[in-house]
Amino acid sequence: MGKGVSLAKEASTVLGMIVQASNNAMDMVQRIDAATEQQSSAAEEVIQRMEGIAGITNSTSASTEQIKSSSADLAPLATELWETASWFHLNGSTLSELKQEKSLVKE
Repeated sequence: MGKGVSLAKEASTVLGMIVQASNNAMDMVQRIDAATEQQSSAAEEVIQRMEGIAGITNSTSASTEQIKSSSADLAPLATELWETASWFHLNGSTLSELKQEKSLVKE
């Protein structure tokens, strides 16, 4: 009977070790789960920010196209305005002459 008791104690010790190893494994799984949740949350945040950046980029692109179109519309109007204003005289000179004098002063 001494041998049976000895085997039971040994089995109890081994079972205790198995329980401890299982608890350690469960702890590691919980840590991995928490880390995975954090990574998933961070990835979602990155995706949301990238979508925001894409929206801003699209808006900027549309605004740039609108400015380009407006500039193209303004160029002929500026030319027409200049041609119309060139008929006016200031101190005996036309605007074209004043512009030419001003450009000579810059040099």
